[in-house]
Amino acid sequence: MIKNYISIFVLLMLALCCQKELNVDIVNVNPKLVINTLFNPDSTWSVDLTRNGNILDVNPNYPTVKDALVTIFDQNNQTVETLSYVAIKNPQQQFSPVERGVYKGKTKPIADQVYSIKVDVNNEIGAQAISHTPIPIQINLLEIDSSYLQSDKRVGMKIAFSDPIGTQNYYQIKILKKTKTTQAYTTSTGKKDTIRTIFETEIPFESIGETPIITGGNILLDTYFNGKMKTMQLHVYPRDPYSTSSYKQEFYDYRIVLMNLGEEYYKYYSSIGLYNDTRDNPLAQPVQIFSNVENGFGIFAGYGATKVRIR
Repeated sequence: MIKNYISIFVLLMLALCCQKELNVDIVNVNPKLVINTLFNPDSTWSVDLTRNGNILDVNPNYPTVKDALVTIFDQNNQTVETLSYVAIKNPQQQFSPVERGVYKGKTKPIADQVYSIKVDVNNEIGAQAISHTPIPIQINLLEIDSSYLQSDKRVGMKIAFSDPIGTQNYYQIKILKKTKTTQAYTTSTGKKDTIRTIFETEIPFESIGETPIITGGNILLDTYFNGKMKTMQLHVYPRDPYSTSSYKQEFYDYRIVLMNLGEEYYKYYSSIGLYNDTRDNPLAQPVQIFSNVENGFGIFAGYGATKVRIR
């Protein structure tokens, strides 16, 4: 046993001593445009536009692009709209507010249409991408059992929808809630003021008896129910609101969202899921996040969504 400890100690010392410095010439190429937008018929066009960074950059923020010409085209290559730059800052963040390069429009995508985007900046080669807007799939049945299952606060839910025949569809389900927080405090004058913030978050859930293609992605392919009615059993885990003498949290406006994803959206989301599953494994193969942007990076993908309020 002592010999084994000595051998391990010697191997560790050799490993620590055997170090060699290598000079690596990292080419600092010009940064490329990064287009990020997931569009659907319920929202106007909005494109997050930045540039990618260099491995040696110490600035955690990606460079903003303010002088781009961002144009949306329809399936006949006719101009739909030229988007306008809008400065967005978050004054509540820890560090100095950082301006993001967001380009917004006034029109909304139309379901079952193909769209393309082209971004031109000065004399650079323009980045471009193409995708389509899938048709929203209606929810035919929504049943909720609010009784607690076992000793846990799990809510049972049944959802059913009809899958279109003859096409490959990719589905994702989200359950959303709006949260209102109220904070009361006493000023120097003795007057109590109230600060209210409202934000939207997702509620965790699990599908019972389902095997999503992507672990943790809640994405379902219609491979085994193409053209049929699909019924799913869900267990939802709503958290209790948090309240103290000076802080109160309220939940309201629960909604279930059935998303019909485009192929580009599916590939993008699945690559992110695979990346998250393997990111802490040093023996895993590197995962390349899917991008459909030509001469750039990012994602330009459409989806259709049906929202039902839970009462």
